[in-house]
Amino acid sequence: MKAYLEYRPSGTLRNSHIVATGSKLPVTRIEHDRYSTIVNTHAVEVEMADITPEQRSVLVGAGEVKYEIFVGKLAGAPKVSTPSDIPAIWHDTTSQRQWDTIPTVSEWLAEAQAEREAAEMLLPELRAAQAKWFARRTEEIRTRIEGATSPTSLWELKPEELRSLADSGIDTTAYRSMISEWETKTLPELSARQAESNRRAEEYTERQRIEAEAAKAQAEADKLAWCAAHGSPHLAQAVAAGYDCTRLYATERAAVEYPGYVLDYKNNAEWTSRSCPTAKALTEALAVNGEVVWLKEPPRSANPDPEDYWDDSETYPCEAVVISSFLGKYNLIREI
Repeated sequence: MKAYLEYRPSGTLRNSHIVATGSKLPVTRIEHDRYSTIVNTHAVEVEMADITPEQRSVLVGAGEVKYEIFVGKLAGAPKVSTPSDIPAIWHDTTSQRQWDTIPTVSEWLAEAQAEREAAEMLLPELRAAQAKWFARRTEEIRTRIEGATSPTSLWELKPEELRSLADSGIDTTAYRSMISEWETKTLPELSARQAESNRRAEEYTERQRIEAEAAKAQAEADKLAWCAAHGSPHLAQAVAAGYDCTRLYATERAAVEYPGYVLDYKNNAEWTSRSCPTAKALTEALAVNGEVVWLKEPPRSANPDPEDYWDDSETYPCEAVVISSFLGKYNLIREI
């Protein structure tokens, strides 16, 4: 098997090649077959069988097989990386060695071996970072388990992360036991509790729906009965013919049951609380079970005629009594 050892030429090497040959330092073009071509920046070619097992070991640790050939890569200076996932050895490619001359196979392998040894020197630091990361993640998951009141995602460690930690000599027994208890005991209990809660919520929602439908049916029956008994001939005839006439019904009924009050059909009147009502307003409010307010804007029509607008700056605000929830949804207002 052939191997191609990638290297990074320096500006000195590029320039010296131009001086010596009159052309740029060529890149290495590897044509594996007519369907695949690998173009490396620059590489030294070597036959794997021509180097020792020890050298092949170094090479295998610094490369990968591509299309039945082996491509070796120099990685640069190693350092311990501590991202959000498990810490690992990371190589800074920007610090990769720049060669002033085209390296020999031995020189390239020596550089790869130096990078590997530098990474091995960082193993104690890596293990400490992994242990710290594992302890923090374990505590985060334990906190989520202790605070869980319903089935939830723990964002537990991935199997490959656990294997990596175990390979680094970190004891994951307690963590595995915690997750096992969560999966076999706590989670089923929370799931059952959640299912029961959902069942009760569904029953409550269904009861509300039934009650709302019953109240709507009762309100419609009351409307038909009232219109037939007390409504104007126009209202009684229209409702009997199947027309809705909700606004006319509410207006006529309010006039009969609470004379002097105005129906706020569009709910667009505005008022604030009244701190100390007059005796007249208080008497009225107590008589109709209403509330004395400070009326800022009276009820307005949804589509008023421009001629209906008037300057009410001297009229409002004023004292008024409000009866809430007339027919279950309207406000009635009487100015005092």
